[in-house]
Amino acid sequence: MMTHAPTFRAVDPTTGAATGPEFRDATPAEIAAAVDAAVAAHRELRTWDGTRLAALLRSCADELEADGDAIVATAA
Repeated sequence: MMTHAPTFRAVDPTTGAATGPEFRDATPAEIAAAVDAAVAAHRELRTWDGTRLAALLRSCADELEADGDAIVATAA
């Protein structure tokens, strides 16, 4: 059975107006699943050598740089 969790939106502190997409509160089961996934990811990443981990971090940096204008526009 699917329950409808409360939703919320970010608030622009300069205007007090709701902005951006609507988010839904996570259920306890969703939170537990996210924690389990994070633990599993941590166990995996701990086995990576520095070269492989550096490649992952470079890839993350590339994605952030590619989205830089949109990130700045959202934050402005």
